[in-house]
Amino acid sequence: MISGEKTILERVQRGDAEAFEQIYNSYVSKMFRFAFLKIGDKETAEDIASETFMKFWFYAQKNKINGETAEPMLYKIARNLIIDFYRKKELVTTYIDEDIMDTVPDVKSDFLSRMINQEEVEEMMLVLKELKDEYQEIIILRFVEEMSIEEVVEITGKSSGSVRVLSHRALKSLERVMRLRENKIV
Repeated sequence: MISGEKTILERVQRGDAEAFEQIYNSYVSKMFRFAFLKIGDKETAEDIASETFMKFWFYAQKNKINGETAEPMLYKIARNLIIDFYRKKELVTTYIDEDIMDTVPDVKSDFLSRMINQEEVEEMMLVLKELKDEYQEIIILRFVEEMSIEEVVEITGKSSGSVRVLSHRALKSLERVMRLRENKIV
C-alpha cells in the first residue's frame, strides 16, 4: 500500500494522471507477476497487466472506488482479464487517451529478471499448471502475493470460510503434485 493511497485514489478519480502514475508504479510488478503465474507467457502477462491499468483508469473515472487501496480492484480486473483470456484466447485492447499514456513511464518491472534462479520459476510454473485453476489462484494470492484471507475474499468474492477451505485443499494438492514430481525425478 502506498502512503496516503486513499488521497491518491481520489485524485485518480478526478482524472489526475500523476496520481494514476503513482498507482501504476506501485502495482505494475504485482499485476504482471499474478498474470504470468496464471498464464505462463511473458508477453501475454505484460498485455494483461497493461490492460488491467487501462480498465482501472476508465473505471475510476466513472465510479467511486471504495476502500483505502487500489490493490483489490486491480486484482479483480486482472483476474477477470485472465478468465476472459482463457475463454477467448485473445485480448481485446482498450485504447486510452495519449495524454494519459505519455505520463505513464514505460517501466517494465520485470519479475523474471529479479528471480535468482530461472529454473525455480520454471519448476513453479510446471507445478502450478498441474493444479486446478481455483487452487492456482489461491496459492498465488495467499502464498506468492502474501495476501490475507480478507484480501482474497475481497478479490474473489468468496466467503472467508471458502477461502480457508480452498487454501487448505490447494496446499494439499500442491503437496501431492510435488511428491509425485519428486518420485518421477528420483
